[in-house]
Amino acid sequence: RGLNLVSDEFEEMEMVLADYKELNRGLHQMSSNDGRQLLFPALVLGATRLATLGKKLYPFGRGGLSALADVLTVSSTLPSFFGGDDDEGGEDFTELFKEIFNRFDSIDDKLNDVEKLIKDGFKKMTTEIGLGIAKQDLDNWINFRLKGLMDDYSNYMHPSHTSETRKVHEDALRESCQGDYDPYAIFRFLYSNTCSSCDNDLGNRSEQYILDIFVDKANQHFPTYEKRVLFFRQSFSTLVVGAMVEAYYLHSVCLYQSPDICPNHDPVWSKRLDLMADAMIESAESLSMSEVRFHELRPWVGTYTTTTSYGYNFSPLTVHDNGKISIRGGFLDYTITERDDGKGYKVKIPTQDWKPTDSSKKLRMYDVELKFLFNWKTGFVGAIRPRGQDGFVDYRGTKDN
Repeated sequence: RGLNLVSDEFEEMEMVLADYKELNRGLHQMSSNDGRQLLFPALVLGATRLATLGKKLYPFGRGGLSALADVLTVSSTLPSFFGGDDDEGGEDFTELFKEIFNRFDSIDDKLNDVEKLIKDGFKKMTTEIGLGIAKQDLDNWINFRLKGLMDDYSNYMHPSHTSETRKVHEDALRESCQGDYDPYAIFRFLYSNTCSSCDNDLGNRSEQYILDIFVDKANQHFPTYEKRVLFFRQSFSTLVVGAMVEAYYLHSVCLYQSPDICPNHDPVWSKRLDLMADAMIESAESLSMSEVRFHELRPWVGTYTTTTSYGYNFSPLTVHDNGKISIRGGFLDYTITERDDGKGYKVKIPTQDWKPTDSSKKLRMYDVELKFLFNWKTGFVGAIRPRGQDGFVDYRGTKDN
């Protein structure tokens, strides 16, 4: 049952990652647990469901990956399936292990799909923009360290081993699992470059913090929100989440102990599995929420001192880092009514209730029209209706230093 759960959830996560790469999928918003907005909630939900595989949320207090790890590491029964070690009664396990390894084959198929997504992410990353040292770090940790571990695991799991070849590949996998670049170390690198609160015991935020590098590069190299998001999803996000999925799985099956000890009996193994589960959810949230930093008004982020006719007070206007607009501290809904990648954007703020920070009660904001032009990023022009009975009057702003 545990293997079936693992297979099903890995298939679900692979489908989520495939959908995530499509711009028209999941561009709705959903609140996270602390009220923040997620632009692709399925990414977080998929990570959450996958994380439960490692936690003790199933009957009998056993997670799916916990049961899987037992099967993979108990050396007293594996030899009867792999060949050699002709223990009496060993044939009794043959059909059971054929069924078990059919499930492992199914899991491996899903991991192969994730591996393809990781490769596609690297290809997108290297052909679109230059990343320097960030690319080198990702290449080292994912294409070299993680890929090497996955190869050792795949070689160990090959069903055609003799007793001699099985022992060779078991020793190779155990050496990799106990080395400096085990799945936990790889996962820590991925977490440190994508975390939000970064208060998980896995470690602190990386000084380089590759997530910021990708956001900045996307904003520099692509002119529209859609193109920035598409690049971000198809390269960095898919790459990192896919690698986290692989590292999480490899931690659950790695041979950290001597052949006759199940990892479930190791409190360090169990604690790390739970930490990685929580961290994967946090990083998925962080990646999803990062998409607000690609909003079209990003070149005009800042606070503007405004002027208008008749002396009405509609100053300051602020374009926030998350794409929201406020006037006198009161946030306002808006739509971009016209997009011209060569000139700029037209924004309309419709009539709505409005609560400035310097007012004790809600006021009424009437229609506002703004123009943000690429050839003038230190200001905007537009028009505003100061009162319901008024027509439009001139409204413009200059960015504060």
